[in-house]
Amino acid sequence: MTTEVTAQWIEHSVNLGQEIANKFRENSISGINFPSIVEDDGESILKLKLGITNPSHRRLIIRGMKLILMALGQPPSEPRLYVSNSNQDQDVSEGEYIDCKSILLRWGNDEISPLFSIHKYILYRRKPKYAGLDVYGAKSRDMFNGVNLSEWEEIYSGRATKHVDTNLVRRTKYQYMVVAWNMLGPSIPAISQPYLPNADSCGSFR
Repeated sequence: MTTEVTAQWIEHSVNLGQEIANKFRENSISGINFPSIVEDDGESILKLKLGITNPSHRRLIIRGMKLILMALGQPPSEPRLYVSNSNQDQDVSEGEYIDCKSILLRWGNDEISPLFSIHKYILYRRKPKYAGLDVYGAKSRDMFNGVNLSEWEEIYSGRATKHVDTNLVRRTKYQYMVVAWNMLGPSIPAISQPYLPNADSCGSFR
């Protein structure tokens, strides 16, 4: 795990939040450090270097690191991401309406680690700078599994597998990315092509 993936793992797999995740970022803690952290129960790095004084937090981190080091399972598979801008989509529920300022997204994936179920999906959105170009950006401290997270906005986090993105700008292309998380880490990000909201669904004068 890189430093950024490790920090995201702390936040989304161990569920200890951004404050502790940022301590990992600021001190460049990565998967290379896992064996030494586990060896002394986190005394040197977690407690003294990072200042994680809560014993229960350290136990959660060390438990997760042990699972990764023992390779008892796998992170989730890459999700399947579907994007629609039409009310004719069969997944549009009663009371939902996809207009010229909204897009429907749904996703799912096959469980490949029966011991570690998916406990969170994170959905991101961006306005692609250049439509049709690859989404993978230049190297930066925000690189996450090949993706520059600084270019993406998180719009949903939870267990649901559907989301309607609303209040979008008409005639503006949007690109979406979803990542599945379990205790062992993240899936490969699933990234959509650029999509436009359906301008016809609001009529010609709206």
